[in-house]
Amino acid sequence: MSILRSIRAHLSYANVTATLALFIALGGSSYAALRIGSREIVNNSVRSGDIRNNHVRSRDIRNRTILGRDVRRNALGPDQIREHRLAPVPQALNSERLGGLTARDLKLSCPEGTTAKAAACIESASRPVAAFSNASGICGDAGRRLPAYAELNEMQATGGQIAPPGEWTSSVYQDPDNPGEGSEDLEVVVVTTDSEGVAFRQANTPDQLPFRCVALPSN
Repeated sequence: MSILRSIRAHLSYANVTATLALFIALGGSSYAALRIGSREIVNNSVRSGDIRNNHVRSRDIRNRTILGRDVRRNALGPDQIREHRLAPVPQALNSERLGGLTARDLKLSCPEGTTAKAAACIESASRPVAAFSNASGICGDAGRRLPAYAELNEMQATGGQIAPPGEWTSSVYQDPDNPGEGSEDLEVVVVTTDSEGVAFRQANTPDQLPFRCVALPSN
């Protein structure tokens, strides 16, 4: 009985109130730790350092809320994107960006009446005979040029028909056996149909031969 009397003697309103407040505080903290929700968190207060690494999952992110600016530039590649599932670019966008041209339109090709030979567009048929200087001028006026020996020779070797007795080329060199000045010693290579396959004429010769011009590929 002496113990109970001692406890009762020390009990007071202040002691009881303080003890209750302590229990409520402890219990409330535990409850709060288990029940903290969005309302209890101040907006814009949670930082990246407060989130454990690699613990944000797809289910934690609302669908269709991630924007393009949220993804690092060049961070997405074939491992993240199934390229075969990408839809074609809309035709309207193609027209806007490419000026209405299709991929076929943009592909380089030889103009009509020419054939691709030796990486050049050589006219399929020879033109009427002309002197070398005139032939060169005619091609130049058409925005074209005479074919080099290698180009015309390649055309003949792959089935192209050379007009007899031969056709002019743009391959001109200085004749070492006839040194001189000006155009008198310049020789023009001519592709022929004979067994030799090649002949030489002076650049200033009055002789006239068939010729053909070379055009640049275009789209």
